Amino acid sequence: MWKNRLAYGLVLLTAAVLLFLYSKPFLLTVLIVLLLLMVINGVLVLHDAHSIRVSMRVRPGGQQGKDVNLNIIVNSDKKLLAAQEIFLELETQSTLLGTKKERRFLLPLTSGQSNYTIKVPAEQCGELRFFCKRICVRDVLNLFNVQTAPFAPVRTVIYPRRMKVQLLLSQASAGTPQPEGKMQNRKGNDPSEMFDLREYVPGDDVRSIHWKLSGKTDTLILRQASDPSLYNIVLLMDFGIEKNGEPTPLEELNAAAAVAAAVGTQLVQQHITFSAAVPTRNGLEIYEVRTQKDFQQMLMHWMCFPLQQTEGAGMRYFLTQQMDRQYARLVLLTAGPYTASLKPLEGRIGTTVISAVSGGKLQHIAVGGGYEVVELPAERIEDEVYRILC
Repeated sequence: MWKNRLAYGLVLLTAAVLLFLYSKPFLLTVLIVLLLLMVINGVLVLHDAHSIRVSMRVRPGGQQGKDVNLNIIVNSDKKLLAAQEIFLELETQSTLLGTKKERRFLLPLTSGQSNYTIKVPAEQCGELRFFCKRICVRDVLNLFNVQTAPFAPVRTVIYPRRMKVQLLLSQASAGTPQPEGKMQNRKGNDPSEMFDLREYVPGDDVRSIHWKLSGKTDTLILRQASDPSLYNIVLLMDFGIEKNGEPTPLEELNAAAAVAAAVGTQLVQQHITFSAAVPTRNGLEIYEVRTQKDFQQMLMHWMCFPLQQTEGAGMRYFLTQQMDRQYARLVLLTAGPYTASLKPLEGRIGTTVISAVSGGKLQHIAVGGGYEVVELPAERIEDEVYRILC
């Protein structure tokens, strides 16, 4: 636009200089016409801008690696007199990765209603929010930029790309007893299995009092019922924006999310109930997954949480909350080669680390101590099926 303004200004200046040098009446007429044309054009485009309303729609879901179609709707209450095109400045924010990107579009204008479809590549998974930073109406001479009211933000969720995985569970990962002969379970409502003992507090159900033990200790002892083997497996998404002080490659983050989605899908298809643990600022958000609907809801919620800043926060939460006592098998999903120590879990819970690594290949690495590492290539390979023993 500045080129048009500069050119028009040079024309005005040339007319003014010629009028000063030669004092010809027609030069004065040309100068007046040019000035009037500029003023009238500015008034008309201002009038048009007040009658234009812009809105945007987007499908509620998409897939990483494909385009997101933004539907721009421009309505004009009156016939446009001088407006020729609309300049749109958008800011795209990723909730999961915390990234921002600005995009600018120039769209032609017509009277009435106009619909435009803009394709935006979905380079990363997670919730995407589109904010309108600026909408300007431009005149036919491209001299004026008149702002009009921006539209409300819109959002969509970009799900991880599909990855073909065949998941084979070892007997231990299905919830077999631990070496000491006890099933690791969690507090629940099955009175036939006891999860723990604690002192009675007012308000507890008196039917749960362990009367025999209470008589021996002269203290009211309460039985806590267990929920045996319902959720023996927990998936922990433990990758972050940074890894070892360096930014985690976007390719590895997208691939790690795709692996997590594929593993969860496999468990649902094999009718294996499990828990999904998502790190948040306030600790681990736990989702219990029994059906495909449960899994889809968990996936949608996960895509809307900001990713932890550094890898390993999820494991710290896991250990702090002593969640190894509630499950028999931990499946840890990471981005890039896993370098952290798993020694605190040794002998306490069977652990499988699944990492998406750039330039790598599928390989199982036996670490010992009851856990192993599985590395998958982060690069997308069409029709490749990865067989994972977990």
